[in-house]
Amino acid sequence: MTSSCRWVASDSPRVISGRHLDPCRCDGEAGCMPCGRQHCLCCGKNHPGVLVCVGCLEAVRSDLVAIGGLCSALPAEAVTKGVDSEAMMLLGPAADPEAWRNSATSAMLGRLPADYLADARDELHPLWVLATWEQIWREFLRHDTDRPTTLPEAWLYLSTQLGYMALAP
Repeated sequence: MTSSCRWVASDSPRVISGRHLDPCRCDGEAGCMPCGRQHCLCCGKNHPGVLVCVGCLEAVRSDLVAIGGLCSALPAEAVTKGVDSEAMMLLGPAADPEAWRNSATSAMLGRLPADYLADARDELHPLWVLATWEQIWREFLRHDTDRPTTLPEAWLYLSTQLGYMALAP
């Protein structure tokens, strides 16, 4: 019989269900013995010899292609739908550091509500997402750059480094 393992947290190893270390550090239900098998970092299944399985790698690559296609269509969509459209919002201030600084200054000086910055962070903006991913991977892989991050540049970097990222320890 093979023991099944489960994910606990990003800062903890996977553990074998029902198996415990001596002395036990867990609540007694889940198990606390680390699983020694290698698992895909995305889907969590056991794939010996790889950190990310081919299926997950292809899913990420497909998502990047979709993000790139959708983002390249934003300018034409904004022209068609107008200034109040979602396309215009995605092309807007979150992609403009100077506009963000102006909003931050206005909030600090009291021209905008104090909680404005917390509510207007735009973590799902395509540039924010891809630039954050690019920043994390550039730091990890020590690929320094002085160029400002743009949506096409972040997309290109992630697309070209994706295979290498899947193999990174």
